[in-house]
Amino acid sequence: MFRWFSKAKPADQVSLDLTNARAFLPKLRLKLDTGGPPTMLSYRQGLAEVCRSLAYAHRVPIPDVLAARVTADQATRISRDLDAALAKCQAHLNDPNEAARALAETFLAGCTMFSHLYRMRLHELTAPDAQQAEAGRLAQSYANVVQTLLQGSRP
Repeated sequence: MFRWFSKAKPADQVSLDLTNARAFLPKLRLKLDTGGPPTMLSYRQGLAEVCRSLAYAHRVPIPDVLAARVTADQATRISRDLDAALAKCQAHLNDPNEAARALAETFLAGCTMFSHLYRMRLHELTAPDAQQAEAGRLAQSYANVVQTLLQGSRP
């Protein structure tokens, strides 16, 4: 009777990533609008630190990190590193130490934005043709948001 339920289709990771990236932008805008200057400063610090770390770890110039001008192989490695960093940050969100929680939130913000940026760039380079254009548009949107936040103005 429930045989159809046991034959679940594999999830389309590209579509899931596109949906998550699209959904995060309005959430980001809401957080920045309601959080004010302290939130903006925290996000800027997280982005700057993650950007420097990616540039150093992957030997990519900072302007290229900010625009995600990388090869598909580099985007895969960077995405994997960002996923690991996100997991470490989330583990510290419930830390009893307030300073550790605040630091984890700062890095979580930077890693999340760069994670979406690099996933979209990877999909732009490797996804089926129908999804490449949307991934490219979202990657450009994330690159613009990251650069705008690092310059200190509201996106």
